[in-house]
Amino acid sequence: MKNTYIASYDFGTSGVKAVLVTVDGAVRSHATASYPLLTPRSGWAEQEPDAYWRGVCQATHQALAAGDVKPEEVVGVVFGTMWKGIIPIDKDGNVLHNCMIWLDARGEKQAKVLNERLKTDRFCAQDYWARLMWLRDEHPDIYAAADCILENNAYLKFKSTGKKGVDLTNCLVSSPKADLEREYAAIMSAAELDMAKFPPIMMPWETQGGLTAQAAQELGLCEGTPVFGGCGDIPAITIGSGSSAMGAAHIYLGSSGWL
Repeated sequence: MKNTYIASYDFGTSGVKAVLVTVDGAVRSHATASYPLLTPRSGWAEQEPDAYWRGVCQATHQALAAGDVKPEEVVGVVFGTMWKGIIPIDKDGNVLHNCMIWLDARGEKQAKVLNERLKTDRFCAQDYWARLMWLRDEHPDIYAAADCILENNAYLKFKSTGKKGVDLTNCLVSSPKADLEREYAAIMSAAELDMAKFPPIMMPWETQGGLTAQAAQELGLCEGTPVFGGCGDIPAITIGSGSSAMGAAHIYLGSSGWL
């Protein structure tokens, strides 16, 4: 039987790990590539989106070589990434600002505004929506020029396929899919943000598209290889721990922590 593998990626704060794994979960090979964390001011945390792409290309080539895997044996691509990144791109796909990652905490003033308007205390300086409001307030030219605002996973899928879409786990609201429209509407209204600047929502197992000729060449894979929706790091780790049944609990302690 022909060997087939999924090229899967774990993007963290310091680097990316590429793993070639069978559909049964057997790891064939893996490789890592690092990228820098930029802290231009206290409380700010940024990374260059192009560094993500260079890292995934480097790690893919290394994993293919380490496992002696042929490009045609890779039948799918999927990304698991840090949550809450902000990457604005223009209508031509050019990045307009470094990625403001989950660790960034510059939205304190904007978080207070959101809490007051929505009569809650859920928003903080690190919150995605508060940081996005900061970008609009402090760089209105960038916000106006942004055709689409992507998070890390959506950016990598866009680089891979040329198509825009955010998976459900990265959609940056707390409601189930049936209630997304209502919660989005409430937050967008309070934050005075433009819903049209966000990509459509897809499920993690859905196919976003196939690798473009350029992406395939840079990754060392075959053009047209399916790229799936993928997910954020929290659900990926939870599923990996085996805690995927209704009512099950998972506790994670690391660089960050959650229940």
